[in-house]
Amino acid sequence: MIAMRIDTKARTALLDELILSRLRAGLEQRFAGIEAKISAGRVTLTGGCSDERMIVQAVRFVHTVEGVTGVTSEVKHISFQPSI
Repeated sequence: MIAMRIDTKARTALLDELILSRLRAGLEQRFAGIEAKISAGRVTLTGGCSDERMIVQAVRFVHTVEGVTGVTSEVKHISFQPSI
């Protein structure tokens, strides 16, 4: 029984690492400033972005990655005020 729990935890951790490597590759190429954390298939996006549409696209991208079971976005929209 204990061995099964350890195996399940190890399998979950391994799957999370695999998913995270896929996510990072896509996020780095397309969504600079957005980072991902994962726990048991659930992804949390963090960081900041000046384009709200890019935040939505990043969430949609994460949903397409195999193994992801849910997405929470904590990405902050950064608005720039011109200096006068």
